[in-house]
Amino acid sequence: MLLRFLVLFAIAISAAAVGCSADTPQNLPDKAMNESTAITKQFIQAVKAQNLEAVLQVSSTPWFDPFEGRLITNRDDLKQYWQEKFHDLVPARIPDQSFDAEPYSDFRAGKGQALLAEEYYRKAHDRVVAEFDKVMEPSGWIVTIAAQDPREGMFVLVRVQEGKLSVVGGPAGCAYLNLGSAIPKDVLGLLDQAGRIEVLSLDPKRPDEKPIDDFHGYRVLGKTTIDDPATRRKLVVAFKQGVEENGGAVAGCFNPRHGIHVAQDGKTADFVICFECYSIALYESGTPSDRQILTTGSHQPVFDDILEKAGVPLAEKAEK
Repeated sequence: MLLRFLVLFAIAISAAAVGCSADTPQNLPDKAMNESTAITKQFIQAVKAQNLEAVLQVSSTPWFDPFEGRLITNRDDLKQYWQEKFHDLVPARIPDQSFDAEPYSDFRAGKGQALLAEEYYRKAHDRVVAEFDKVMEPSGWIVTIAAQDPREGMFVLVRVQEGKLSVVGGPAGCAYLNLGSAIPKDVLGLLDQAGRIEVLSLDPKRPDEKPIDDFHGYRVLGKTTIDDPATRRKLVVAFKQGVEENGGAVAGCFNPRHGIHVAQDGKTADFVICFECYSIALYESGTPSDRQILTTGSHQPVFDDILEKAGVPLAEKAEK
């Protein structure tokens, strides 16, 4: 399983170049492209300001959240959705460096996406398109937003219907666009509903023989169980935000120093997390998943803080 992940990661390095940079054809009407970026800028400014009224003014339903796997079909639910989003939002982490627009019809057809030659990525692309089709018209746009850190760019979905533009999804990490990187919906529910969560500190050096205290092939340096609801929520929010913010970057390595174990109603989910290489291996009830899940290193301090406060030793930090 690990070998498969490393092969996928090596292939996916090129995704960083594709993930959040739209290859905009030169013959597109300037007006259509400019209008799509303009409404996206307006939307991003409203999100960063946590201005609910302004967000709703440029948004419409149906609305799709790729990381919750959620389709919102009425305005009241969309309003509640954004009220909940604002609770955990960190405005500084929403990029606004530069904006590029790509016709949704081009993205849908896979134009310029070399990764689709690989079956894994072709299937991931098909899953993404199937979800986007629920909220997008062929005349719509995918607007990508560059971040100061190129590993954390995001995208916004802009629908064009009867000549009117509206935002119907985003901002979301560009890793979802080309890699389908997201925590599966059923696993996400398990993570949100579990009453107790174990956080593990791992030795990133994979031993030749299975260690006595083993977590999917890696030696456990220590672990702690989180019972406090506030701490548990802080961890889950940080973990999910890391996945949501990845812009398509990944390294061709896997040196996990952290893990999460959750159990609920006879089901388990284990996450073997490598913040160094921006990647996560998922095991559902002990079975390795073939879903590629990426993250960022920005939320590692939350994990380290929880482990250190519990007296759990940490592995040596990765060399920069």
